[in-house]
Amino acid sequence: NKFNNNITNLEWCNQRLNYDHGMKNFLYSHNDEHFFAKLSNDQVRVIPELFKLGFTRSTIAKILNVHTSSIEAIEKGTSYRELNLNFNFTKTKYKDLPNIKIPSYIWDIFKDNTVLNTLIAEGKVSV
Repeated sequence: NKFNNNITNLEWCNQRLNYDHGMKNFLYSHNDEHFFAKLSNDQVRVIPELFKLGFTRSTIAKILNVHTSSIEAIEKGTSYRELNLNFNFTKTKYKDLPNIKIPSYIWDIFKDNTVLNTLIAEGKVSV
């Protein structure tokens, strides 16, 4: 009972247990609802697809305007883990981006993205 501050009602635990309890019971903001979130859930859901198309982690980070460590955290399941993203596939790796064809559902999310538009102008990506 949050309104009963009697010692018999309080639960004693360390910071880690309190955090785990809050995460388990959805007492904290998650994903794009979090105060510091830079990415929407739709943008995060597209990250595995971008990997499958052959984009590197650094290129994806530039497109999303985040640090590569943010992409790595999503890939490892440290961030946005509630979205249950699947990274269990063989990533296509390219030294230089070839002419990657972007599906329309991805283009709809990023059509105003300056980095992606630059890649299109350079002939490295097409829609």
